[in-house]
Amino acid sequence: MSKIVLILGVVVVVLGAAFFFLQPKNEEQPVGEVMEEVGEMVEEEHSMMTEHSVVYSDGGYAPEELTIKKGDKVTFRNESARETWPASAMHPSHSVYPGSSIQKCETEEMTRIFDACVGLKQGEEWSFVFEEPGEWFYHDHLRPDMFGKIMVQE
Repeated sequence: MSKIVLILGVVVVVLGAAFFFLQPKNEEQPVGEVMEEVGEMVEEEHSMMTEHSVVYSDGGYAPEELTIKKGDKVTFRNESARETWPASAMHPSHSVYPGSSIQKCETEEMTRIFDACVGLKQGEEWSFVFEEPGEWFYHDHLRPDMFGKIMVQE
């Protein structure tokens, strides 16, 4: 009887060791999977972006002043019969917001500047994501007496 218990004990130990050593090892995650996870984290961060609206009417921009967080998107919508061209101050250079300039319209940099670069007709919209903290004045390039301010906080 003790030989049977001893043999069963050895078999259990051998099976346990085989189970332990034959388990798949935690291999490093392939680079493609890591990059995919990083992309998902970036998308998640951008999905937390808040969107704001500024409406242009015959009376100007409303709200005239808007406080947002860095990374938020502001959509300028024209509800006036007149065209509007929202752009960074100062008229006519549009260069107060970092990196912006009217000279960058119609270039590859056009999508990264605080400048619609065209007049928006009634019902049209243009959006910009603010990445620079600060107080940023803007105006209507077509009617420079119409202006507003976006305050971007960290």
